[in-house]
Amino acid sequence: MGEPYKPPRRDFMPSDKVLDNLSEQTDNVLDIDAFFKKIVGNFSSQTYRPDDEMLKNFYRLYTQPAGRELVEWILDITIRLPYPKVGSTIEMAALQAARREAAANIGELLMQAVLEGKRLIEREANAMEL
Repeated sequence: MGEPYKPPRRDFMPSDKVLDNLSEQTDNVLDIDAFFKKIVGNFSSQTYRPDDEMLKNFYRLYTQPAGRELVEWILDITIRLPYPKVGSTIEMAALQAARREAAANIGELLMQAVLEGKRLIEREANAMEL
């Protein structure tokens, strides 16, 4: 087999930079419920936030070469996905923009989970040092 495909957009938006940008934007813990509310409005009273162990596992996966490649690929098809050509009508353009935003939101949510997992692991390490 040949070399794995590496989209040129990875060079312009590496996952570390995406993670740094998210880290700068917020110091809040991951609020998946707020994310879902942003996407679909008030749809239920159910919580969708993963438990802390799952969030830490997202970060552990991200720090491993095979896991990092998986995350990079997910970012390729979500955050880094090029914008589509605009349709012939304003309705088509709006629909394409909504699809693109939905894909980007999934990638951002994944990276927020990685970031929150990192924060949890660091917090535990700092608590053990005290």
